Amino acid sequence: VWADRGAKDLMLVLDVGAGTTDFSLFWVVQNVAQRGRRAFPVEPSADAIRMAGDALDGQLLKQILDRAHLGADDQLKLRVSYDLQLQGIRRRKEELFERGQIEVKLVTDQFVTLTLDEYLASEGVANFARSLRNALSVFLEKVDESWTEPASHIKLVVTGGWCNLPMLQEFYRQPWTIGTKPIHFVSTRSLPEFIERQFSLEFQKEYPQLAVALGGALPNRLDERSELRKWMGSVHAPGPLDQFPVTGV
Repeated sequence: VWADRGAKDLMLVLDVGAGTTDFSLFWVVQNVAQRGRRAFPVEPSADAIRMAGDALDGQLLKQILDRAHLGADDQLKLRVSYDLQLQGIRRRKEELFERGQIEVKLVTDQFVTLTLDEYLASEGVANFARSLRNALSVFLEKVDESWTEPASHIKLVVTGGWCNLPMLQEFYRQPWTIGTKPIHFVSTRSLPEFIERQFSLEFQKEYPQLAVALGGALPNRLDERSELRKWMGSVHAPGPLDQFPVTGV
């Protein structure tokens, strides 16, 4: 956003963390001539659902247990579940997204194989995606209809540890509604250019998880005293004059 020196943008930030998925709406105004970079919350400002990375970890654990066919032995299920969590179920999920398939050895010496397509097609993961879409739709419906004009080029910033979930890419392609007007989100860069230039691939991989903490440490970026309910219009910077008549000598 900072790369656009004259930015006046409506922006939705979607933060997919571990315990919650949060979304916040801002009116971002930059005036480099006056050294001003400000973001104003737009009502309803922010909301969240208590479904995120942890819920997806639980779905992976459930699918592995289902594929193991452990029967009615609850103690055996607990033993296998506990061992999987000690191994690091989140690490297994990361491996699944990176490689497209995982093979897991259970404490019973069984091997369970799962593909990414099978995981994403599961009922639990589909429910997560549906819940997120519904919550975001309800959030946008609360935005005052006066914002429909700037919403015609609303930008979506996806961040957090699980911002690369394939289901989130669908948000750029599907229509949404503010007031009575359909809108489509404009995508933004997943990494700032200076991060790509100056930092290693390992750091770039971790950046989405760090972005929220880094942003929270910056002073005077968000003007929370001036929450906006209605859009009062905006004046765009003038372009070059087509002609400039001159009279006199």
